[in-house]
Amino acid sequence: MIHNVSLQREGMLMIRRRQARPMTALVLACLLALAMPAASFAAANDVTANSTDRFYFTATHDGWIGEYLNYGGDYILVEIGRSSASDKSVTVDYTTIDGTAKAGVDYEHTSGTLTFGPREYMKELRIPVYNVQPGVYEPGYKTATIQLSNPTGGSSIPANPSANLRVYDPEASLSFSRAAESVTEGEFIEVSAAYKRVTQFEARIEVVGGTAEEGTDFLIRNDKLTMGALNDDYEDSEYRYPSLYIIDDEEVEGEETIELAWVSDDPSVIIQDPKILTITIQDNDTNSPAVFQFNNIDYQGIENSGHVTVTVIRSTGNQGAASVSYTTVGGSAAAGSDFTSTSGTLQFGPYEYQKTILIPITDDSVPEYAEQFNMQLSVPTGGNAVLGSPSTATVTILDDDPQPEIPAGQKIQFLRDAYFISESIGAITVTVERSGGSSGMVSVDYCTCSVTAKSGKDFTSKTGTLVFQEGETRKTITIPVLNDTQHEPDELFRIKLQNVQGSAVLGDKRLTSITIEDDDQ
Repeated sequence: MIHNVSLQREGMLMIRRRQARPMTALVLACLLALAMPAASFAAANDVTANSTDRFYFTATHDGWIGEYLNYGGDYILVEIGRSSASDKSVTVDYTTIDGTAKAGVDYEHTSGTLTFGPREYMKELRIPVYNVQPGVYEPGYKTATIQLSNPTGGSSIPANPSANLRVYDPEASLSFSRAAESVTEGEFIEVSAAYKRVTQFEARIEVVGGTAEEGTDFLIRNDKLTMGALNDDYEDSEYRYPSLYIIDDEEVEGEETIELAWVSDDPSVIIQDPKILTITIQDNDTNSPAVFQFNNIDYQGIENSGHVTVTVIRSTGNQGAASVSYTTVGGSAAAGSDFTSTSGTLQFGPYEYQKTILIPITDDSVPEYAEQFNMQLSVPTGGNAVLGSPSTATVTILDDDPQPEIPAGQKIQFLRDAYFISESIGAITVTVERSGGSSGMVSVDYCTCSVTAKSGKDFTSKTGTLVFQEGETRKTITIPVLNDTQHEPDELFRIKLQNVQGSAVLGDKRLTSITIEDDDQ
């Protein structure tokens, strides 16, 4: 997005009544020469052809009502034309006459005689303009006139033989068009200038203060203000304005400011109020709540490794400080004999994304099956912190001693280890089976775990306990699937079995994966 600030200026425009510029006598003569037969052209230029020399000011010729001004800066350029194509030499006198502009103070009095040779059609006069108060810009302008008199050689002058002169301060006035500006991260801003001038000049912006840092919060794409010389229509022939890009970051930092000042190496450029532009950068980031969760739902460690490493991540809201508590909860692995009960609080500083927990495990020489205990997060604090999913995780201690034979007993596991469904299905039902027998009552806990699919957005999280009564071999779990209209990649969540109670153990398929396939176009 371009943030465009309008340019304010005092235009030095010639006051005219027509749209086209007048053609000089030379151009008119050339056109006539092309249009007329050779004999006619010769007659028109013969001194015996009754042609009349008439002097004129180009600014007022042929119905033009205009003025001359010092758009070159320290002088006024006056053009005096001769209307005929005569072979004669003629002269005319000229002089400047004071108005509000005073000779010797505002401009240099100029007078004399102009001599036009044969077929000479145009003369130029330069009337010097004075800088009355160097270093102080005087707004507006003063006026004088220039007058023709005493034409010779049969020439003549107009009924009104005068033209107006405008005298502007030859210096330039430069300021910011306003003292304050507001932008949002990710925007471009073109720095506005308010200036008054009759000549070309250059200036640049410099950073003189503020809380924003160049290179981190903003970039100066162009630091120069260039105003070229005025063209023949008294309009800017070339211009270039400074511009900045406000960097769009993800940091929540509140409003920041940039203070800019105009600087020019040209002593004729007078910096005026407002000399400082304060740009306020509006932050477009929001301080999301910190979300704490384990980076996995299962961790494993061999008992002779000495410890198991569990990782906790802060998935969003990383701008400020926040904390979360953790603790171990015993399962088939017992605190004290298989692992060391561990609890504490993880402190996350600004922009810290993860922390690790080391849980000591005990190495013994007793052959045994793999044992499990759980980790649990709680009490999130700071910046509206919350718990994400998974907030509980299972740690499996793998025995390094010779393993006993696994008895041919009952196993609890999913019937399938993967499902693929459409998001418009409404719900997914998975089957848990008991194999190797069906005697006695057996129970198993289950829970859903987010992977790329999000609980509450793509599916409804669910926990519970399945109870197999005497003779029962299958149970089902139904998880609601949420449909949306957003086109997105396929997403995944899992269902996990844990904490078997009774004369059974978990089988290999203790996890099943659910892939939700997008059906939006």
